[in-house]
Amino acid sequence: MTRQLRHKLLIGVLLTTVLGSYCTASGKATEPTTMATVYEQNSQILGHCQLMVSKAGIRLNWKSKNIALISHPPEWRMVMLNPTEQKYFMAPPGQFRACSMMTASLYRTGDTSILKPRKTENTVLNGRTVKKISMRGEPALKTGDRNWQKLLLHSADYWIEPTTDIPPPVVRHIQEMYVLPLADGLPLQLTTINNKSKIAKELQLLSVKTQAVSSKSFVIPSKYKPVKSQEELLDGGKSDDIIQLLPHH
Repeated sequence: MTRQLRHKLLIGVLLTTVLGSYCTASGKATEPTTMATVYEQNSQILGHCQLMVSKAGIRLNWKSKNIALISHPPEWRMVMLNPTEQKYFMAPPGQFRACSMMTASLYRTGDTSILKPRKTENTVLNGRTVKKISMRGEPALKTGDRNWQKLLLHSADYWIEPTTDIPPPVVRHIQEMYVLPLADGLPLQLTTINNKSKIAKELQLLSVKTQAVSSKSFVIPSKYKPVKSQEELLDGGKSDDIIQLLPHH
């Protein structure tokens, strides 16, 4: 090896070391990632939301309120995050309650809890093999039924994606956040028909893709402070303001 070649190799090693140190110091190359399936959705209850599913955990981003729900192995505790105020609420085991479920049933005639599964079939939605559940609700209208009865749900089509990575109780809590019926899979889309034959997209799947996301997406950030209740996380403990969480649809 000539002296000139050794000199060039030495310069190359030094540049690699310096650039590597810079990237590490600036945080651009050290953050761990994990592959996740990312579902962009629109919900009658939550508005625009994003569901991220990975073996590292699950995260539901409630974008209009800047609130996130996370859970990860091995404990799979349900945790709500408030990124704006850097606070979190961890529900006691088995005691998580979806905030939307607490309020939505108070004002909706189109309550999806009355829906029961009738038939299940395999189908394709946005390029993914999923299950479609045909559901039934209230029986057809009879002469003399009141006007509010016309608004009750008559039937629905419910698309779900079965998963083995996320425990069933966690999947159920995600369904509760959307205020959707119990089903054996992640909620992707739900189209309802009421007794006036009006069709509504209770939950719509806008897009789905697989991509690398930060592994930190599924854990509580170290700078976040715990709070004692979900209400304190959402509205600073002012229960009179909880009405602000109601969807405007």
